[in-house]
Amino acid sequence: MHPRYMHGGATSPEIGVYAYAAAQVKKAITVAIFLIQRNRHALIGRAIDDHDMKRVLELLKNDPVKLHWIILLKQTQVHYD
Repeated sequence: MHPRYMHGGATSPEIGVYAYAAAQVKKAITVAIFLIQRNRHALIGRAIDDHDMKRVLELLKNDPVKLHWIILLKQTQVHYD
């Protein structure tokens, strides 16, 4: 745990800590919305099987902005298997 959040992000008496935590949450939500909007044609309305997962990963690999998120996705998938 980071010392900044020893009193909690939203319950800290320091306004700077609250603002920093809120900015982190906003950034995470913005990135999630961006990824969903960019890839909705591959993700809407059905479960993704292994073949489609490979296709989605190839699609994501072609976009250099998402390279970091592909690595996280692979780590998450391996962690759950």
